[in-house]
Amino acid sequence: MKVAVLGAGTIGGYVGGRLAQGGLDVTLIGRRDAMDAITRDGLTLVALDGAQQRVPNLRLDATDDSAALARCDVVLLGVKLGDLRASLDIAQRLAPRDALVVTLQNGVDAIEEARAQLGASRVAPGMVSFNVLRSARGNELAQKTSGPLVLGGDDTRTRALVAALVRAGVAARSHHDMRGVMWSKLVYNLNNAINALSRLPLRRELADRGYRRVFAAAMAEGLAVARGLGVRARWLPPLMPHLAVRVLPMPNAVFTRVARAMIQIDPEARASMHDDLLRGRLTEVDALNGSVVRHGARVGVAAPVNAALVALVHEAERSGADYPPRSAAALAAAGGLSPRVSIHTRTEP
Repeated sequence: MKVAVLGAGTIGGYVGGRLAQGGLDVTLIGRRDAMDAITRDGLTLVALDGAQQRVPNLRLDATDDSAALARCDVVLLGVKLGDLRASLDIAQRLAPRDALVVTLQNGVDAIEEARAQLGASRVAPGMVSFNVLRSARGNELAQKTSGPLVLGGDDTRTRALVAALVRAGVAARSHHDMRGVMWSKLVYNLNNAINALSRLPLRRELADRGYRRVFAAAMAEGLAVARGLGVRARWLPPLMPHLAVRVLPMPNAVFTRVARAMIQIDPEARASMHDDLLRGRLTEVDALNGSVVRHGARVGVAAPVNAALVALVHEAERSGADYPPRSAAALAAAGGLSPRVSIHTRTEP
């Protein structure tokens, strides 16, 4: 089975590299400088425990030419949401008509957009819950947080993808309710805005109880909106949103003990939104926190914390790379939270 990754950045490149390690024939399609670095020096993948593995060139090509899609059986879309429509146009024009297209975007709306354009039978949803960072050399990709990779659909090709990822040591699996899985990921991604605005590494941000209270409040709004839509955010360890929203506001000693059993975070890990702001790029805040606000308006559920985070991130985008860090107290005040907010949300099994 031949796999192409369209948009082989950090996540797409890492997943594509692991698929090649798992025995599939993979072509990475991305920016010329990054692809040239991989062609010249190979691709090195670093697991969360620090173990490094070189991906054999025998099963991995890297190019900036989208015409390589013509030879594939599966297309993984690794682009950010802002580039999704253009990537769907490319896949529709160049990939074989029977190729399976897998969406790996954040948020909950990419799968519907892809199915509307390509047809439901051609598209499978995917969810990547872990963070990946690229080294300065450009050809080293390192996983920085724990978490699963989940694919939907009961297709021989999705089963082959999961099997290859598992062979390569990735915590991959399939799931029948990808809408619930995507909402579970979304409520965790609501912290991306908080992490970016704090200008702190992820571990240091989460060590601050004030930031965690804001995160828990944003999550509680997301879970309330999901319930309003009739969606059950799935418990998919370590993604357990209804437990996390109760654990986050706890005192540091309690939170640290419980969180250590749920997720591992490298000291260097940070949200991709953090990097986007530092590099002067537009963020995905409208597809994450903004999505909670929009869907909440549809079902009559207010989301003031997420609305405030959207506004603050857009303000930071306008300010450029020197945007000022926001304290936990400032974020709480912007969202209308008291300094010592209590979070209440119904816990589901």
